[in-house]
Amino acid sequence: MRGVQKLAWVEVKLFIREPIALVFAFAFPFFMLFVLAGVFGNDVDPTDEENLRVWRGVGPSDYYVSTYVGLVMASAGLVTLPLRLAAYRDAGVLSGPHALFRHDDDLRFGPSSGGAHQRHARRQQRDAAHAPQPGRAGCVAGLRMVVGGVAHHAGIRGGERDPRRPLLPLGVAPGLKGIGGTARVAARQSHPGSITMGENTAWDEVIIPGRFEGQTVIVTGAGSGIGKATALRIAKEGGRVIASDISRPRLEELVAGNQDLDHVPVAGDVSQEPDVAAIVAAAGPTIHALANVAGIMDDFTPIHEVSDAVWERVFRINVEGIMRLTRAVVPRMLDAGYGSIVNITSEAGLRGSAAGVAYTASKHAVIGITKSSAVMYGPLGIRVNAVAPGATITNIEAKFASQLAMQRLGPLMQAVIPKPAQADQLAASITFLLSRDGTNVNGVVLPSDAGWSAI
Repeated sequence: MRGVQKLAWVEVKLFIREPIALVFAFAFPFFMLFVLAGVFGNDVDPTDEENLRVWRGVGPSDYYVSTYVGLVMASAGLVTLPLRLAAYRDAGVLSGPHALFRHDDDLRFGPSSGGAHQRHARRQQRDAAHAPQPGRAGCVAGLRMVVGGVAHHAGIRGGERDPRRPLLPLGVAPGLKGIGGTARVAARQSHPGSITMGENTAWDEVIIPGRFEGQTVIVTGAGSGIGKATALRIAKEGGRVIASDISRPRLEELVAGNQDLDHVPVAGDVSQEPDVAAIVAAAGPTIHALANVAGIMDDFTPIHEVSDAVWERVFRINVEGIMRLTRAVVPRMLDAGYGSIVNITSEAGLRGSAAGVAYTASKHAVIGITKSSAVMYGPLGIRVNAVAPGATITNIEAKFASQLAMQRLGPLMQAVIPKPAQADQLAASITFLLSRDGTNVNGVVLPSDAGWSAI
């Protein structure tokens, strides 16, 4: 809804929720007629029938009574005016014609509305009753989350959002297929009481022609999400992209849909030496840049519950994969005397409240690899940096396998929720560091998270 439609809808909702108070405010424009009659009373003879007909037929016997009634109603309207303004503001009416209702509870009312505090308390109790509960196969029933950039919500249809379900921000680098398969994508919905950071307006990708002209760049996790957006951005700017992903069909789709771009698909697992060798061989003797984007999520288990299988799988992809491919690429960069590497860490690499112990430890390890490599190779012409995505819409999925994790992390994650970015917005951060525009930047961890990490 936009413009007048939105304004009218707010009035309707206010009238339904605040019938006693709003009947006065809603009637305010009508009864201003009688106020005007009183204001112009000095110029109108109340006994002159002809003159009084302009005031909608108000007769002499009704003139003084209607004037007093108008003043009373106008006063009631002025008293309730802050109520309406607050409702307009909270509903987004005052923030622009394109704003949307964020939550049914975003129509908040001030102390002047009777029973507002009691209703707010009841809404809080209701929200607590809708806290995530364990579902089948280790999933959280009704869980909606942002995973390192994934906006995921079981049951979302066509991008529609359910304001009754919470948004849990995480921080996962997508690329390889995560535990449990592919997640559905949905737009972000603010949770009541949350602080919204970085309300992204429409953002158009600006291609810089020739920025990667003549360069060979390896991008892992290139079949989807941030990796795919990065591979496309580099190729559009003149680069030759060695696109690696665990999924051959996704790579084939990437190439088929962008035949005018220079993509060399190499399907494989970056944690396996034969696949790493194939990626490097496809690149050729000179490799100018490497974007380690591929990664998987854990199941949110804390250390006393984590299984060997989850720990080993997460570290094998998220840490060993980066180590093995970087180890194979660096010698060629050393020979060339130039190179740029960007590793994708996560919000979980900056805090302990965004994932389970395996994923959190793996993303902290990625930062360790980044800083160590920056120190070692910086003087030799190789820059190594990391990007920590905040909430980003990708296709990775996560499942809670721990009741303790749901109880502890759920409330923490709902405290501050930035609006999910598009994958190409993350690609803009990555390609900046990969390119020569990132000169003099080495060993940094760049949070691309709409300010989430600043809180």
